[in-house]
Amino acid sequence: MKSILKFSICALLAVISFSSCTKDDVKQTPFPLPSPARVDILPGTEFIFNDLIWQEEPEFGTIFFGLKNRHDLFFNPYRSLEVSLKLDTLNSWFEIPIYSSINTGIYFYGIDINSASIWVQAPFGYSQLGGTKVSLKIKFL
Repeated sequence: MKSILKFSICALLAVISFSSCTKDDVKQTPFPLPSPARVDILPGTEFIFNDLIWQEEPEFGTIFFGLKNRHDLFFNPYRSLEVSLKLDTLNSWFEIPIYSSINTGIYFYGIDINSASIWVQAPFGYSQLGGTKVSLKIKFL
């Protein structure tokens, strides 16, 4: 009889201890939550870069300049920009288009998101620009 009583007490204690070791009610999602989205503060912001220098690429005969490694500005390839130039011989800004196959013969810009850079090319035949200063204005729309 004593052994049945000991067995019953042990069984009762085992049931109590296993039932008290349940998990708290923590809701778990079946998939990880996305990281917080990057807040885009650039729309409506304008940047001006002065004293940039036109460079000549002798192999292709192009004149260009650029801003390199600006991950703070050029992380979104679908962003709308308004890009303008002011040559050192002018007092006013003029807007330039993004590169396309139809805008040859005029100034244009392009963006390389891999290196987070913007580059501007002058029309062919403007080699006299090489080494001169230019200002670049970028407005994020």
